[in-house]
Amino acid sequence: MSDPLIVSYNDSAIYQSDINILKSNQWLNDSIISFYLEWLKDGEDNKNKIPNQVLLLSPSVVFCCSFVESEQEIQLMFEQPLSLKTKEVIFFPLTNNRDPNVIGGGTHWTLLIFIKSLNKFIYYDSINIFDPNDAIFIISKFKFLLSSPPKTNNNNNFKEFLINQKTPQQQNGYDCGLYVLSIIEELLELIIKENENKKNEENKISYEDLLLSKFTNDLLFKEISPKYIKDKRVEILNTILKLKK
Repeated sequence: MSDPLIVSYNDSAIYQSDINILKSNQWLNDSIISFYLEWLKDGEDNKNKIPNQVLLLSPSVVFCCSFVESEQEIQLMFEQPLSLKTKEVIFFPLTNNRDPNVIGGGTHWTLLIFIKSLNKFIYYDSINIFDPNDAIFIISKFKFLLSSPPKTNNNNNFKEFLINQKTPQQQNGYDCGLYVLSIIEELLELIIKENENKKNEENKISYEDLLLSKFTNDLLFKEISPKYIKDKRVEILNTILKLKK
């Protein structure tokens, strides 16, 4: 069965099957996640506004790194094009897919964010069952970002570098990807606003204070409601269809 291309945007591509997902109550795949991250970076609202110190990794990069044997290989593959070590904040959209033969697989999306000044990763999960294994697995692949990384990849060695954040909770089994995108979008808006406020100041943004503040967490719970998530699905669909024209 044919699956025609609908929109190609930067490094992402949306096909008719992706449109069908957005039109129904289905789990978002990596193509949709990748598209919206590209849109958040370069769309009409945020273009050239996100600070250079902030990086949004695509799900495909994170997925690829899951199957690279050593952190040295990951650095060789991605350090030069992405300048990972120069970034103050890195967003990692995570899926629990551990099968390299199943592209776009998995059953759940979560969000991991590295904050350089904190030397830790913060973790958002819209299903309130804190299982850090997926997050710790990715931290072990990117431990070169840490100032004093553990010498071995024992899971217990990485738990001290992980902060579990209170997260707005989904009301069904399929909206986890929308929660990840919504949290990223809300946090980016705060970062952009703070960056604009400090443009003429000597003091730099304290990403640690901004992202871990009670104000920020309260804002996420205030803004990201089930209705917000339902509307976000429609918004992403409409954004794609607008680009198609």
